[in-house]
Amino acid sequence: MKKTAIILIIAMISIAIAGTKSSPPRLVECTGDFENPGQGVTNQSLAWTKMKTFFGNEHVFLLSRLDQGYWIFIQIFTFKYGPSQRYGIYSKVIADNGKIWFAKREVEKKDAIVSYNSINWESKGTSIKGSHPEFRFTIKEEAFQADVTARAFFKGWDMGKFYYEENKKAFWDVPVYLPWGRLEGTLTLDGKAIKVSGYAYGDRVHGVHRFDLVDPIFYGVRAVSPVKGSPRVSIQVAYNGIHAAHGNAYNAILMVMDPKGFLITSRKVKIHGADHRKDKKTGYTFPRSFIVEADDPGKDFKLRGIFKANRPMEIMDVISQLPHYLRSLAMKFFKLPVFSKWDGVFKGFYTFKGEKVNFQIRSMGEASFVGGPETIMK
Repeated sequence: MKKTAIILIIAMISIAIAGTKSSPPRLVECTGDFENPGQGVTNQSLAWTKMKTFFGNEHVFLLSRLDQGYWIFIQIFTFKYGPSQRYGIYSKVIADNGKIWFAKREVEKKDAIVSYNSINWESKGTSIKGSHPEFRFTIKEEAFQADVTARAFFKGWDMGKFYYEENKKAFWDVPVYLPWGRLEGTLTLDGKAIKVSGYAYGDRVHGVHRFDLVDPIFYGVRAVSPVKGSPRVSIQVAYNGIHAAHGNAYNAILMVMDPKGFLITSRKVKIHGADHRKDKKTGYTFPRSFIVEADDPGKDFKLRGIFKANRPMEIMDVISQLPHYLRSLAMKFFKLPVFSKWDGVFKGFYTFKGEKVNFQIRSMGEASFVGGPETIMK
């Protein structure tokens, strides 16, 4: 861990000063077809890559709201900075009573069994295996254990590359292998095995992007589990400002789905925070509500919704993850983000082709920003 942190700091200091550009706001270019989503994903599009660039990172992400009163998210990732590349496991189970089981482990490249033609990955019993539409996740970590299978309701979607820069050197490639589906299996907490099931979402990200150029703001709403009596729909929203070194840019994604497939995908969506309050434990100020607005006249679509947070699931200051002897150095040269995840409900309506649908969905809200304890996201 210390070796990784030192490499991280050296790399960050070497590239910490980034220029700014003044230009009209632009929506980052995306190669994906938002007019015809759901064209499927291939094993190769989900495969791990042999990174040859100086910077690179990728992850497999799975989120599920379990009917038994838990959230679970699983993330297997890798990052490369110069000659150093490592893998890692970052996963949590959060009970409705507030108890958390947290599995976190770095994995040396030589200790991971990696497939370069599929999503498959393994380290010490923790693994991902499968191909669309079914994926099996096995967690064998000290914090908790799990053996769960996620099955997609319909075809996945390779959203394509999102180019942060007009020269197309920095990008994120985002195949969504599980736009919406069901998860079933066994979760073992404190030695007790529990049969679990719930709605789930999963995506896969490949990135070629300087990690010091952190986006100044990000909002996300992962609305996966309809409240009883609400229509069976799932809504995914992401909105982020792009680091000024890439120009005055932003990214926006909206997906609305039912069990049969995508109803609509659009990039004409915005999110902003409201009800800002200070977290007593960390001293940071966060919005407790996210206002979501989408207007896409060309598709005869309109959405108005509000995500209201019930409680924090995670608040992580990246600076706090560094060894003590490196924190002051890191803080002197640059600012790093604070990430937060919130348990809550996304409630509102959308109109599509003349029909109005009211929804209420149990959701995970995400918000991140760059700054200190005095910062307020707006």
